Amino acid sequence: TRPAPAVGRDNPDHEEQWPAETYGHEALREYLGKDGRITGCKGMTEAHERKDCKRWVAADEKERSAFTRLKVIDWGKIGGGYIMSELRAKNIHSSPIPWAITLSVKYEPSGLLAKYKSRRYLSGHGQNAKYGEHYTETFSASPSPATTRLIQAICVLMGLKRQCLDICTAYL
Repeated sequence: TRPAPAVGRDNPDHEEQWPAETYGHEALREYLGKDGRITGCKGMTEAHERKDCKRWVAADEKERSAFTRLKVIDWGKIGGGYIMSELRAKNIHSSPIPWAITLSVKYEPSGLLAKYKSRRYLSGHGQNAKYGEHYTETFSASPSPATTRLIQAICVLMGLKRQCLDICTAYL
């Protein structure tokens, strides 16, 4: 059995930008889960109603800026997107696919709050994402368990050391 995760604690490195008296675990007691960690939100509407709204907005702005920086999306003239007539004027005739958002709070293994995290993605499914119109192929970047075991066996046989890394905005 796995040990229970460490109870959530304020990260002293965040104190200057996010003072504990306003954004700490004690101040946000009503949002703590059974494990003592701050819970995520179901969406930005809920996030805007919470005391830690500014942290959610900052996390989402970081996510949106990655899309802009990598020229994945054009947010429109004033950042609120386009209306259908503007899309048609740009010769875009495919139907739009709605956004979805996941808002979560990440913790270090020690229990220190690491960051508020926003992930935006297209919520395409058979009703609104059409093959040939919105996409032409599908792909999964996750290796199968068999592939992972094979790579680990090769590392052991060859005496290689594995390294772990995190790729920011991996799918953009």
